Amino acid sequence: MTEFTIDHKRKKVYTKALGRALFSKPRWNKDSAFTSDERATFQLQGLMPQKIETLSEQIQKTYQQYQNFDTDISKNIFLNALHDRNETLFYNLVVKYLSEMLPIIYTPTIGDAVKSFSKQYRRNRGIYLNYSQLDEIPKIISDHITSEIKMVIITDGEGVLGIGDWGIGGMDIAIGKLMVYIAISNINPSTVLPICLDVGTNNPDLINDPHYMGVKSPRIREEAYFSFVDVVINNLKAVNPDLFIHFEDFGRTNARRILNRYNEQHCTFNDDIQGTGLITLATIMSASQKTGRPFKDQTFVILGPGSAGLGIADTLKQALMFEGLSEKQAIEKIFLVGKYGLISAKHNIKYPDQKIYARTESKYNQSHSFSLLETIENVKPSVLIGCSGAFGAFNEKIIKTMYAYEKRPIIMPLSNPISCCEVMPEDAIKWTNGHVLIATGSPFKDVNYNDTIYNIAQCNNAYIFPGLGQGIIISAAKRLTPQMLLTASQTLSKVWNDIKHTHNSDDLLPPINEHYQAISYEIAKAVALQAIKDNVSDLKPDDLEAQFKSISWDFDYYHFSSMLPKE
Repeated sequence: MTEFTIDHKRKKVYTKALGRALFSKPRWNKDSAFTSDERATFQLQGLMPQKIETLSEQIQKTYQQYQNFDTDISKNIFLNALHDRNETLFYNLVVKYLSEMLPIIYTPTIGDAVKSFSKQYRRNRGIYLNYSQLDEIPKIISDHITSEIKMVIITDGEGVLGIGDWGIGGMDIAIGKLMVYIAISNINPSTVLPICLDVGTNNPDLINDPHYMGVKSPRIREEAYFSFVDVVINNLKAVNPDLFIHFEDFGRTNARRILNRYNEQHCTFNDDIQGTGLITLATIMSASQKTGRPFKDQTFVILGPGSAGLGIADTLKQALMFEGLSEKQAIEKIFLVGKYGLISAKHNIKYPDQKIYARTESKYNQSHSFSLLETIENVKPSVLIGCSGAFGAFNEKIIKTMYAYEKRPIIMPLSNPISCCEVMPEDAIKWTNGHVLIATGSPFKDVNYNDTIYNIAQCNNAYIFPGLGQGIIISAAKRLTPQMLLTASQTLSKVWNDIKHTHNSDDLLPPINEHYQAISYEIAKAVALQAIKDNVSDLKPDDLEAQFKSISWDFDYYHFSSMLPKE
C-alpha cells in the first residue's frame, strides 16, 4: 500500500502513516474532526485537544477568525493558509460564504496576491515546468501526474488580469481558478491540477527583485516557445488522452495562437478569450430583454482589441450568425477601438487576428483614425464594452454622448481589478440619470442615486467556466465545439432569467452573485448533452447523472482506515 490509498466511492483513506503525518496532507487532514477511533488507531491522541469538533463547528470558528482581518489581501492570505492546511474545511467555508469570499480568493483581490507571490512562504502547489528543464519535462510529468487528473489549468503568467507580466506569480491565478471550479461545480480536488510554465519574464521589476523565484531572463519567443509548449501538451495527453486543458492568462502575443494551435486535436479552453465572450453574451442577451431591442439588432463598440476584446467580438459574431445573420452582416455590427482609435483597414491593426473586424468603409479610412468618442458619435452603438484596462476611459463626455441617443444604454466596464475599470458605476448612473444598464468585471457595492438603490451586477466569468468545465469532464469531450460554447451561454441566460423572475429582481442584468452551484449544474448538463449531439463524446445521455456523481465531491471528510478492503 502506498502512503495514502484513496477510495472516493467509499470516501475512505487507507494508510499506514501515523501521528503528525496525517496532518501533513491538506487534502485529507481533518484537524479537530478526527474521530476517537481514528485518534486511537493512528496515534493522534495527545497531538490535539480532546474535544472532537464537527465540520459545522469548525466552519463557525474559522469564519470568526476570518472576520478578524481588516483588509482583503490579509483575508486572502488567511484563506490560502487554510487551504494549505485543510482543504475540506476551506471549501466548506468558501461554499457557505461564496458571495462574500469569491472576490477574496479570486478577482479582484488575487491581483494583489500575484504581485507578492514570490515574497510569501507558503506550501508549494501544482507543477512548475521550466524551459531550461526541457529534456526533463516527460519525466517530471510522468512522476507527478496520473490518469486520475481530468483537468489542468496552465498559465505562463504573461497576461495576468489587467496587470500584465508577473511570471511565476501566475501560479496564484491557476490555483485561485481551481478553487472557483471546485467550490462552484463540485469537481473532486484530486482530479485537477495547476501548472505554471516558467519561460522567463519581461517585467523589469521581477528581474530586479532579489526575492523573485522564477527565471530572470527575457521570455522565450516563437519557435522555442511553441516547441516547449508542444512538449508539455504532448506529454500531458500521453498520461490522459481525455484531459481537459484550460489555458489562463497567456499574453496577447500568444494567447490566441496557443488556443488555435491545439483546439482541433485536443479539448482546450481559454477563459480570457472564450469565457469572457460567453459571459458578456449572456449579459447582453439579458439586457436585450429589458430594452426591448432584440439581440440581433444591437450594435457593439468594444474598447480594447486584445485577447478578451477579440474573444468577445468572436462570440458576438457567432451568436449573431446563429440568429440568422451572415458573417459579413454580423461583423458590420461590431466595432473595435484600440489605444490609438478605431481599427480600420488603414489604421491601428497591430495583430493579424484583428483584421477581420477592421472597418472598410471610406469614412473610417481617411487621414486620421476615429477616437472612441468619434466612433460613438458616428456608430451610435447600443452596447459599449470595455476590456482595455484603462481606468476612466469611459468618461463623462463619452457616456453622455451615448445617452443622448440611447435612453437605455448597455455599458459594460469589464476590466479588472477596479483600478483598471473603464467607468465607476456611480458615475455611469449619474451621467445617464439612472437609466444605464450596467454590468462590471469587478464587484462593486450598491449605488444610491436620487434615493434609489442600484444593485451593480458583476459580469463574472465564475458564472460560466465552472459549469462548462464540469460538462466537459462529465462527457470526456474530445474537443470543445462552438455549439458547446454557445449552449453554455444560452443556458446561463435562460437560468438567469428564471432566477430573476422567481426572486422578483428583473431590474438586474446578471442576478446578484448567488445560485452559482445550481447554475453550474444546469450549464454542465447542457454542455455534456451538446457534446454528445456534436459527436465529440462517447457518453450516453442516460448515463449523464451517474457520470456526474462519479466526478463530483460532496465536501465531506473521508474516513481513515489502516486496512485495505478485501476485493
